[in-house]
Amino acid sequence: MAQALRSLADLDARPARVVDDHGAWCPHRCVAHNGVEFFDLQFACARTGAICVLLNWRLTVSELDDILSDSSPKLLVHDTEFSDAAGQLRDRCGIDHLLEGEPMTATTNGR
Repeated sequence: MAQALRSLADLDARPARVVDDHGAWCPHRCVAHNGVEFFDLQFACARTGAICVLLNWRLTVSELDDILSDSSPKLLVHDTEFSDAAGQLRDRCGIDHLLEGEPMTATTNGR
């Protein structure tokens, strides 16, 4: 998803692509790990009225569970290196969808 920006129109188009590609989940709360793609996600959330909750990658699954229990996200965006933790959090917190790494692909929790 990380691409060079050539104009303000490019900057505007990137979050629009996130909404177009993943719009079914954007109206819900989202959780993102820091990265370049975070800005696309944050702007996409702003366009749809979703809330972007940031997590610190240094926290344990139990600590993240406490945060996610308070924010009730429907979508968890994470890097590939956090796949195991994301799966645990999906099961513990009832998160419906995971969006992982590059390219962003979605998995459903069967809800």
